[in-house]
Amino acid sequence: MVVNAMISAITAHSNQHSEFIYYVSSSVRNLVKYSTLEKCVYQYFVKNPQTRSDGKEIKANKFHFIRTMPIFHRYMLLHYRLPLEGLFLMNLFLFGLFTQQFNTYWKKYKYVIHLADIYAPYTFFKGSFDDANLERLRKAMMNNVEIKLFDFDPKHIEWDDYLINIHIPGVIKYLLK
Repeated sequence: MVVNAMISAITAHSNQHSEFIYYVSSSVRNLVKYSTLEKCVYQYFVKNPQTRSDGKEIKANKFHFIRTMPIFHRYMLLHYRLPLEGLFLMNLFLFGLFTQQFNTYWKKYKYVIHLADIYAPYTFFKGSFDDANLERLRKAMMNNVEIKLFDFDPKHIEWDDYLINIHIPGVIKYLLK
């Protein structure tokens, strides 16, 4: 959609020397909601169950996204960090008996925090982008062939399909290695 909008904007303004700003976004016309993300993540993992290192299948559970970073950090502190600190202390008293387990869990904990930091600017962003210029450009296109060939209407984004078939598999393949 971004490339199609760029080609259309170049064509529309090829003889003009002033600047135009186009936001190619879905935040106004086709916002993806947390409920859609939650539903799609669950559907993906039901259809594509993951396996643990021992080969056993991980059962998909419904979950809800945490809405703010402070709530996330508090959740992680209470449910993971404090128990890890307890394991660390127990490991000290038992002369390193749990070093391997602690290191494994600590690495996983840090990885989750890292992922949260990567996604925080997108997940908790509260703004929206005015795409009125983009909509005017789209309406100014010459004919139906151009509109179909260079489609950049955010209303045409099918979030369920995109999330289940493109985004989530991409995150698993490239980010969760």
